[in-house]
Parts: sequence; structure tokens; C-alpha cells
Amino acid sequence: MSEDERNLERIIAELNAYEQQARILQRRIDLINASLQEIALTAESLDELKNVTEDNEVLMPLGSGVYVRAKIIDIKKVITTIGAEVAVDKDITGAQLSLDQRSMALQNALQATGQQLQEIANKINELNRKAQTLVAKIRG
Repeated sequence: MSEDERNLERIIAELNAYEQQARILQRRIDLINASLQEIALTAESLDELKNVTEDNEVLMPLGSGVYVRAKIIDIKKVITTIGAEVAVDKDITGAQLSLDQRSMALQNALQATGQQLQEIANKINELNRKAQTLVAKIRG
């Protein structure tokens, strides 16, 4: 095997590794975007909750498109998780502030992940050019 063929094999192995990293980063971006959408929907629901009075009947989602009728007992407080399966009571404004903070953290993560993905895409393009040059050289 010639030196060029060995280099081509090395480049192909690197390309495979970078492509796998790119897929992982793309999945991470998709998850972040899904979380951002969920936060936006929750913020919208909190805004709507301000217009509800106690004892109003609402549809409460259970998941998978299933709802149950429920009555609002207390519109002044909502329960929000703060991590590690710990939940606390917060007023609507406090819950919205928490959502805003989560959203900003996710936006930062999205930007950083997007930059990583772009760097990997640049490396993939560079390696593809090198591989094409070597293939042309090997074919003579």
C-alpha cells in the first residue's frame, strides 16, 4: 500500500469520526430547540393564566394528546421544578423569570453547539478536499 493510500484511509477514518460527531451535535441542537419550544408554550400558558379566575374549569394536559378537566384552585402560585426533582411554589412572575433564565441558558447552549457543528463541518469539507486530491493522485 502506498503512502497516499494510507493517508486516504486515515482521512476516511477521520471523516467518519467527524460525521458521527456532527450527528451527535445535530441531535443536541434538535433537543435544545424542542426545549425552547416547550418553554415558549409554557410562558404563553402562564400569560393566559393571569386572565383566569379561581374555580374556572380548564383542560389540563396529561400527555400524548390526553387532557382532563380541572378547576383552578390557586392562580397566585404555580409549582416549578428547580432541578434534581425538587419543585417549589412561585408566583407567576417568578415562574416566568425562571423560564426566561432557562431560555437564555438554552440559547447560549444552542449557539455554542451550532458553532461546534460549523467547525466540524469545516473540517469535514477540508478532509473531503484532501481525500479527493489523493484519490485523483492515486488514480493517476
